[in-house]
Amino acid sequence: MKILFKRVNFYLSILVTTSLLLAQIPFSFVTPEVAEAAPPPEPENVIKLLAAGERSVILQTTTDNNTKNHNGSEWYYKTTYGSIGFAQAGDTVLLYSADVNNTNPEYRLSWHVYTFGSDLYLDSGYRLGEEDGLNYSTDHSRYIYHANTLPAYYPSGPQLNVDFDDLDGWSLCYTDTYADSNPIEAIWTSCDGQYLLFAGSSNPYNKIDVELSGTSI
Repeated sequence: MKILFKRVNFYLSILVTTSLLLAQIPFSFVTPEVAEAAPPPEPENVIKLLAAGERSVILQTTTDNNTKNHNGSEWYYKTTYGSIGFAQAGDTVLLYSADVNNTNPEYRLSWHVYTFGSDLYLDSGYRLGEEDGLNYSTDHSRYIYHANTLPAYYPSGPQLNVDFDDLDGWSLCYTDTYADSNPIEAIWTSCDGQYLLFAGSSNPYNKIDVELSGTSI
């Protein structure tokens, strides 16, 4: 019994000593590390919707609900109670002051055009894919790119979710938010390349300022 008692004391002594040693080790070392909170994700560098074509076709004015089938898209540029934009090839548009047709809405881009005094303006709004009523949205951006020669990236038809970095051969010539309005003549003067690309993004962080020789209202 004495031998057993000594063994118990021996093991108790080891246990106590070990516990004391562990107690002296920093807490963060003997417990699992807690992961730091992840920083908020960076804004996605993505264009939600775009289409491209030749300037000479895109800027031909249209009337009523007529469109021009060109490079996989239906283009329109209506200057009376007007709008400018595109839909998927083969789809019709319903133009009031913008396209309100909801067939294949994700492939539709429509911007208001109106006359102020004697000048024509690209007005605020209106549509970016299935999102519409964007007349006063500062969280959505509009872009026009141009190119003097056929660019390396020249897709047929409306394209979804394209990275800005994939626009090989294009130069940005105009951008604003869906809440802005600018003289359209100044825009076409800035965007004078043979090819044009219209695009929209629902990410306001991608807005890039481009100087225009016109007055905003």
